[in-house]
Amino acid sequence: DQDGVYSEGMYKVGKDLPAGEYKVRALSGETAYVAVYSKCTARIGNIVTNDNFTEEKYVTVADGQYILISRGEIIQ
Repeated sequence: DQDGVYSEGMYKVGKDLPAGEYKVRALSGETAYVAVYSKCTARIGNIVTNDNFTEEKYVTVADGQYILISRGEIIQ
């Protein structure tokens, strides 16, 4: 993270960022995608929750889960 902001990518909760609730913000003019997975493989059966959005949303993650963000950033 850089100053509490995590850029696009996949992060392991409990290792790369602590469990909790996070604000996810779409990049300017973009439709962001966020997904929470139970395992590190991005397969449909591993999706806990996912969404496409244009402004901001809050996502809650637990230790051992993975969070993927595309066209957006996680604000701590």
